[in-house]
Amino acid sequence: MSLSITTKDVAEKAGVSQATVSRVLNGYPYVNEKTRQKVLEVIKEMGYQPNHVARSMVLQQTKTLGLIVSDITNPFYGEIAKSIMDWAREAGYNVVLCNNDNSREMQDYYQNFLLQKRVDGIIFASVSMEDEEVVKLVRSNFPCIMCNRRLKNNAGSFVVSNNERGAFKAVSYLMSLGHRRIGFISGPANFSTAAERLKGYLEALKAYGVEVDNSLVIQGRFHKQFAYEAAAKLLALENRPTAIFGANDLTALAAMECVLDHGLDIPKDMALVGYDDINISSHRRIGLTTVAQKKEEIGRLAVEKILEMIAKKKRDEKLEPVHIYLEPQLIIRDTCGRNQKERRWNNEGFSL
Repeated sequence: MSLSITTKDVAEKAGVSQATVSRVLNGYPYVNEKTRQKVLEVIKEMGYQPNHVARSMVLQQTKTLGLIVSDITNPFYGEIAKSIMDWAREAGYNVVLCNNDNSREMQDYYQNFLLQKRVDGIIFASVSMEDEEVVKLVRSNFPCIMCNRRLKNNAGSFVVSNNERGAFKAVSYLMSLGHRRIGFISGPANFSTAAERLKGYLEALKAYGVEVDNSLVIQGRFHKQFAYEAAAKLLALENRPTAIFGANDLTALAAMECVLDHGLDIPKDMALVGYDDINISSHRRIGLTTVAQKKEEIGRLAVEKILEMIAKKKRDEKLEPVHIYLEPQLIIRDTCGRNQKERRWNNEGFSL
């Protein structure tokens, strides 16, 4: 295999023109089958590899998408990324995966990096609501779409879970079990996911006629350490909650660890609900009740819509915004105690 071999070399050895070699490489139908086979044999024999950079300049496409996620250590983003990469590959595209660690500086860096790499479009699973650089990109008519999180005022295109509705379902379920003091460990207020889930929590309290107690809402930053500390603050309250709703599953799992470390029983002493339904949440030793996002569907739609944008961009058409909200599903497992026979957790982590 050699990158120095050109279509001219292939043409000379096969006894055809460079134009014929190009037609074979690009799958043109009007090539004599005997000639096609001869060219393919020579390509294989010589180990010819197409120059994708030169080809992309001609076609004005790199067949590459950029994907920026917030925290690849969070299984949710790994599961979203896999869905996006699988669907992109199915469509003949490669994906460059970037992780911004919830840093605005790294977000801007990777956005510029991907543009320099001439990707055909960017999927953002990482924006804050007031990300000015992404807003500029949207206004420039460059193909990009948000998934999971979105910009404020419905700017740009996005595929997201109906977070408000999902949080409302989770808290309403806890209310139906008799809980009235429900702690909420939130995420950063500048992320749409956190803001919308807080809104759903508050709406559920209102629907059940429960007065808001601000001491029950504590910032957890979507991070294990801060979520653990937030849970500890809730447990230290004189009138502590009987249930905790975590703004994502990692938050709820950190709260679970804190509750167990305090010698309490789940769900007898404390009920728990998360959001995302990451794979580990269904483990039989965990059994976390959670709100499931349609991760596979989010990935499929994000790829489908951005490819439509890329096609429109190539035709010099204006990119109209696409807004898709997917209905979340409440997955009831073991951490809320549906009845007295429900499996419980003790402080040693064993089911009872």
